[in-house]
Amino acid sequence: MSGAWWVLITVVVAVVLVASWYSFQLAKRLDRLHWRLLSTRDALDRLTVRRASEARLLVASGLLPPDGAASVDRAALDCLTGEEALFVMDDLDRRRDGLHDGVVDEHAVAERNERESALTRAVRETLTPDERDRVAEAPGGRELLDSLDMACYRVQLARSMHNLDVTQVLHLRENPWVRLLRLYGRAPAPSTIDFDDATTTVGA
Repeated sequence: MSGAWWVLITVVVAVVLVASWYSFQLAKRLDRLHWRLLSTRDALDRLTVRRASEARLLVASGLLPPDGAASVDRAALDCLTGEEALFVMDDLDRRRDGLHDGVVDEHAVAERNERESALTRAVRETLTPDERDRVAEAPGGRELLDSLDMACYRVQLARSMHNLDVTQVLHLRENPWVRLLRLYGRAPAPSTIDFDDATTTVGA
């Protein structure tokens, strides 16, 4: 076998090895992003429960005005006692087999997101900048307010991180190499989680 053949074989082997390594790295990154999405969704589920609980603790303190307290308490209670549901319809969530006989219920998903948005609106409309100052000056008010704000911030952060990961997954799935080899397997394309989580007004 001539030297030219050995060079050709070496080049082909090198190309195959590089292509295999590149494919493996892409598949690993996709898998890692998919699992991170699921982890963030689980975390967001817990964080929204924490947010609703903190909101009810603030209501129970008696520091909020009656109308605002009733609005926040009703919205928080709805979040805590509403039908268990996912945040999205993409069928990626590993918990789906335990919900609605394995079928993601579009109506339940919409209601879940609306309940979270309703609590956000209730908190935002009740805790205006002036109301925040008044609550913070009351005994124990600052601690309750800080706990609720932290819970709200963590919900915002988790949702933002989740949606950023979704953007990365969708971008990666458009990679020609990923599409050619179907490196995402049978995993469906993920969806962003969209509910109102801005509990503070601008300048608050």
